[in-house]
Amino acid sequence: MNDHSNADEDAKALLLGTAPERPADVEDLLRSVEYKRAHDRPALHLEATAFFGRGLVVLTNRTMQQIWLIAYLSWKTLHEQSGFVIVALARKLPYDTSLYKKNDRYIGQVDRLGQALTDLRTADAGSNPWPSDVPRLDPDLSELRDEEDRAAYDLGCFAAAFVLLHETRHAIKRAQGDEYGGVAEELECDRYAITFLLDRCDQYAGQNNYEPIRVLRKRAMGVFLGLAVTFESTELGLWLPSDSHPSAYVRIQQLVRIVEANITDPNDDFWLFATCVLLSKARRDNQIHGTIPFQTTRSLFDMVLELMQPD
Repeated sequence: MNDHSNADEDAKALLLGTAPERPADVEDLLRSVEYKRAHDRPALHLEATAFFGRGLVVLTNRTMQQIWLIAYLSWKTLHEQSGFVIVALARKLPYDTSLYKKNDRYIGQVDRLGQALTDLRTADAGSNPWPSDVPRLDPDLSELRDEEDRAAYDLGCFAAAFVLLHETRHAIKRAQGDEYGGVAEELECDRYAITFLLDRCDQYAGQNNYEPIRVLRKRAMGVFLGLAVTFESTELGLWLPSDSHPSAYVRIQQLVRIVEANITDPNDDFWLFATCVLLSKARRDNQIHGTIPFQTTRSLFDMVLELMQPD
């Protein structure tokens, strides 16, 4: 989204681009919900409300920039962490945090991107600092340099769609006159966004002669990034549940229960990607130390996620 475009049209393009098999559903949403761009301000600003019986989602360009930067950072966690995981798995060794010092280059890059994200989130209105080595998104995607940039961009689109669909569900409920339902509603809105993006993967795959598992894997990675937005864009304390929001642990577990029936290979690339994102976050938040014995990438994912479970 940019300052000179229509937010409704941007939302439509994003949703049709990430769930092209659901044009009628997207049109229904646009009849029920309006999208508006607010003036720049610090933080990740997303607000769902209703206006004269119609849902309204308000966001800033800075919000979309943060989602893209989180997607780019998360893609780089593959460079940071995947070697540790893959080599340990092949050699039947535990995951070992003492090896971090042997990967200073990629760890340093991710740390720098994490600081850039903080700087972007907290900068004064009208001042949006941007790291020089991260491509900015323009309508022609002219700054994307290679296949890795495009892979990060594709996943970022699914993450943005997840976030937008989550808020859209809130807006629909407000338009219906429902009172805010706290934790239960947040999980319902997550589930709505997940199923919107994942439920018809087979249909899209069949229409385009793709392997269904490849479509599901890519979308599930993007949805996981949508959840990563919730813990990469807030301070550490907000990993914990509040009176209104569930913990990141509970939200991620809901996604896992939905995807695990179809992504059954415990060493699937989905589990590797999600594990690398969690390991990197745990490292940066000083939540992980020593070694972790594991047998599959999925089992390592589960153990790292358990470390983050609220007491």
